[in-house]
Order: sequence, then structure tokens, then C-alpha cells
Amino acid sequence: MSIKNAWALGQKVNAKMQSRVLLPAASIFTVCLITFPLFALAQPALRGGTLRGIVYESRTALERITRLDSLGNFETTTIRKRAEVPIIGARVQLRGTSYGAIADTAGFYQIKNIPRGIYDIIYSAPGYQTFIFKSISIKNDTITEIDMALSPVVSEASEITVTADRYERKLQELSLSVSILKPDFIVERNSNTLDDALRHISGVSFTNQTPNIRASSGVSFGVGNRVQLLLDNVPFLAPDDGSARWDAFPVDFIERIEVIKGASSALYGSAGLGGTLNIVTKNDFQTRTSLLTYAGIFDNPAFDIWRWSERARLQSGFELSHAQNFVHFPFTAR
Repeated sequence: MSIKNAWALGQKVNAKMQSRVLLPAASIFTVCLITFPLFALAQPALRGGTLRGIVYESRTALERITRLDSLGNFETTTIRKRAEVPIIGARVQLRGTSYGAIADTAGFYQIKNIPRGIYDIIYSAPGYQTFIFKSISIKNDTITEIDMALSPVVSEASEITVTADRYERKLQELSLSVSILKPDFIVERNSNTLDDALRHISGVSFTNQTPNIRASSGVSFGVGNRVQLLLDNVPFLAPDDGSARWDAFPVDFIERIEVIKGASSALYGSAGLGGTLNIVTKNDFQTRTSLLTYAGIFDNPAFDIWRWSERARLQSGFELSHAQNFVHFPFTAR
């Protein structure tokens, strides 16, 4: 073979190898050219929308402004100012999904990459009423801003003022174990005396007419009473035997009964080591007259041995009370 023929054969082999290499490269380029637009079109659906805003509490404060009028007199004007206080730690959640956020120190929240759709948004925070914002449309590549004002929850514990530690404080601020007995509770139980109503309080039991709190013995002969009874923070136990006169309290004139449990009741003296019952009367100083009547009949007992009378036993009674104020000196007769 001559040199000229060998060179021609090498050119043919090289051309075939280049065609084999270029063919797969062209195929890969064609596949990428087709799939790239599809991938680009799918990107907006993956990004979704964004929900953001501020969770706050709207407060109104009164401010007095004093200024001079045209005559040189001082004029005081009261204006209302509205302030938006951010709620730190407020929770924002899309109902039925795992998407949510927690408000920061400025009350700001933000939820990203939300799939397109219609959602119900739940706003909640400890101590505030939960609010549900319904049917909110979230679109792709859009930012939806919602500022939400939550209203604080006014609980009964935040409004009740008690004297469990000898000073008036709100019930929710106390670290003591305190139970409150309201007059409505006494009426609903149809209790004629206070000791009948106190038997329904958890941790309170009676031995005859002596109260026991959390199984502490009320009266120990020779030692004294371990459960203190107060009437408006004044000891009201009998001085001779340390017993309580439950029929001496007019039920209709009672505002509340504070049942203080635990050793903290020792603040009221040695008689309160086992607990304290503080009866607080109404202090509105209004003249009122109250008449309470009751009547009932006993059914036959389940066993004949318990029957001690052949006649139907009737229980009835009435209570007449009058309260009046004489020059800021309250007087109650019963």
C-alpha cells in the first residue's frame, strides 16, 4: 500500500468516528432543548405564593392635654389615642395544612411557598380570642398581606379580687390554692346554711359542724382550731369552744366565700394552719330587706329499721334579714 492510499483510508476512519461522536451529542442537545421549557413552565407552580402581615392588639388610651385659650385660661381636653401593640409569639396557620408561622417581636409573620388555592387562616395567641379568616385566595408569585387584630380574653380569674394573702389581689396573680364560692352557687344548690354549700367544695369536709380542709382536723381538744373562719377578715370563731355559728350568716348579703387551702393560711393566725374560710359580705351600703323561705318533706327510708316515725316529716323555715347604712356605718339585722 502506498503512502497516498494509507492517508485516504485514515481520513475515512476519522470521519466515521466523528459522526459517531456527534450523533449522541446532538441527541442530548435535542432532549435538553425540549425539556428545558417544560421545566421552566413548572417553576412558578413550585414557588407558590406568600402570606405575610402583622398580628397586634388594638388598645385605646385617654390622654389629657392642657392649653391656654384666647382669654388666658387653662383648658383641658381629653383625647383618645389608639395604639397597636404587637403580639409576640402569635401563631398563624393554614387550616388543614402544615403551613404556618410564629410572629416575631414586632408581631410580623411570613409564610412562603404556599400552593395556589383557597385557605382558611387561623390566628391564635395565648390570652387572646382565636380568629379564623375564611376563604383567602393564594396565587402563585403573589404576596398577600393581612394585618390581624386579636381581642384579649377577659377571664373570670382576671377580674375576681381576693384577699387570700391579706391584701386585695387578682385571683390569677396568686400562687395560693384558693376556691371561690359565689352566692349563685348557694342558691342553685338550695342550701339553707353556709355549711351545706361548703360541703360541695373540693377538699372541704365536715365533722358534725366543724369544717376540715384537705383532711386537716378542724378542732383538736386542748390544742385549738386548725381551720380559721373569718368574716370580712375578722375572726368569727366562738371564743369558748372554737366552733362556728353557721346560722349567724345572712346568705343573701354574702358577696363571696374564699376557701384558702394549704399552709399559706397561717397568715391569719395559729387557728388557720389547716386552712381558712373568709366570708366577704357586700359593701355597696344599699338598704335592702331579704326574706328567704324554704320547705321540704322527707320520703320514707329504704329500710324499715331506719323509720323512726310513722308520720311524714316536714322541714320548713324562713330567714328575714335587713341591711342599712347609718352614716357610713353598716348595720345588719337577722
